[in-house]
Amino acid sequence: MQALCERLDHPERSFKSVHVAGTNGKGSTTAMIAAILAHSGYRVGSYFSPYVFNVRERVMLADPNQLPRMISEEAFSRILTDLKPHVDAVAADETLGQPTEFEVKTMLAFLYFREMAVDWAVLEVGLGGRLDATNVVQPEVCVITNIGLDHTERLGNTLEAIAGEKAGIIKRGAAVVTAAVEPALGVIRQAYEDKGGAEWGRIIPGDDANDGWPTYYHCILESNGKAQGVDALFTPALPGPAQQANATLAALATLALQMRGEAIPDDAIDAGLQSACLPGRFQIIRENPTVILDGAHNSEAAAALMSALLDRYPGRDLALVIGMMGRHAVDGVMHELAPYAAKIIATQPTNDRHLPAEAVVAEAARYGLDAPIVIPPMDALRTALTDAKEQDIIVVTGSFYLVGDIDVEIPAKG
Repeated sequence: MQALCERLDHPERSFKSVHVAGTNGKGSTTAMIAAILAHSGYRVGSYFSPYVFNVRERVMLADPNQLPRMISEEAFSRILTDLKPHVDAVAADETLGQPTEFEVKTMLAFLYFREMAVDWAVLEVGLGGRLDATNVVQPEVCVITNIGLDHTERLGNTLEAIAGEKAGIIKRGAAVVTAAVEPALGVIRQAYEDKGGAEWGRIIPGDDANDGWPTYYHCILESNGKAQGVDALFTPALPGPAQQANATLAALATLALQMRGEAIPDDAIDAGLQSACLPGRFQIIRENPTVILDGAHNSEAAAALMSALLDRYPGRDLALVIGMMGRHAVDGVMHELAPYAAKIIATQPTNDRHLPAEAVVAEAARYGLDAPIVIPPMDALRTALTDAKEQDIIVVTGSFYLVGDIDVEIPAKG
């Protein structure tokens, strides 16, 4: 990635950046920070991983006070075409090897952001942090949402090890804000101190937790050894109790930028949180019966999804359409969701790396549920609709790849 940057005259240095890592909530937090910056009058690029329905969702652009839009088809194809000889040249160097698809897409975003002369880029880490393709930027603020046991085959099988990988985005002199708790918090704090950061911020759950999710968070922001508290309630448009933490962390990141002298009005924070949107995160695509798409693929994300469902739709019958990728733990997701389900339909994403639907069936049986296998995913959703009553809730979940297989313009019931 560094070799590509050098060949292309370092496009990653052409804008200021905010870098977002963590186990869950990265995409939502990225979208919120980008929206706050756009409402502050900046031109903002944002980079997401993964995309849900269209690969161009990865690269977004928002003009001042405007909603973000995907990179155009013309720019996407033109920049990739221009990039190809540079990719080939790097691949020909045996000391470097073939650039990955993710590295190429990341470079595409950098080149597009330079071309569009963005003031800020808000970048979501793809995997981990230390060795991620996005980790060639020098951010003003490094954001680490939380730390959970995910991608353990790559990042390590302890919270401390995973925190160390994600803390690899921390750069010398950058502000650092996080929602992590111990033991991961200590690892992140040590990385911040080792890099001589000037601003440190964290959010602490309030004492009114309901089903494990507080409705407010205390913000602590330190600058040059002096600490101040911020107890404002930051309310996002994105639904679900977990989004309160993401919104508070996004606001804290922009407050850190304020402390660094950036022009971010207080009312832009509220406006940005209210305008941020993201596909595949509690995305409601139909009512009566209600159909929700959510890419929850680990136990923490599934717990957040279930909390949002109980909060918004208490007492409703729940049908789950579940399909996952092979690298994710189906037991953790089912542990959070299956006890509340009246029905489960097992399916699998069309991606070749999917988890066989039979694994969902086996896990459902542990909760006393017979889960029929219906493939492909759209047929699974149609099957769920056929038997659903108007007040039922149908949730398609387990993977962003699965969500991406769903046609949001779904037909009428049956």
